[in-house]
Amino acid sequence: MVYEPKKKYEWNDNFKLKVDANVVGGVCEHLEEKDGSVTAQSFLDFSKSEDSPTHDLFEWDDAVAGNYYRLFQSRRTIGNLRIVVKEETTEEPPQKIRAYVNVVEKDTAQYENICSVVNSKEKTQIVLKHIRDELHSFIVRNKNVEGFISVMEEELRLLKQE
Repeated sequence: MVYEPKKKYEWNDNFKLKVDANVVGGVCEHLEEKDGSVTAQSFLDFSKSEDSPTHDLFEWDDAVAGNYYRLFQSRRTIGNLRIVVKEETTEEPPQKIRAYVNVVEKDTAQYENICSVVNSKEKTQIVLKHIRDELHSFIVRNKNVEGFISVMEEELRLLKQE
């Protein structure tokens, strides 16, 4: 069954899927009309049927999908690991800093200890470039939300003052 979208949809510039964006948009509009909103679960449930136009977006082999999920859990675990640092010369409470950062070089991503990254100009530049790219991508994704960018710019300004 095809759900004709009321709006025109396209994928983000750096994001392409094997299902047309208008098909996915039509399904999301259908779910929103039916349920009042779209959730990841409602979209997944809709896509389970082999007749669904969005069925091919998902990996249905549980062995493969299970491994993908475990990799997601692994990334989340490593990314949330913190080192507790206590300055002995101050009364300040201990700080928690990220223990490992993702360093992407030549299409290879790996987690590296924050200390080794900070001590390497090259790796620091790689990480900073990645952060700038993510920030730019965030701004581009949200640039059409009226007033949002000015709010984010103010938040960034406040962060710099801390």
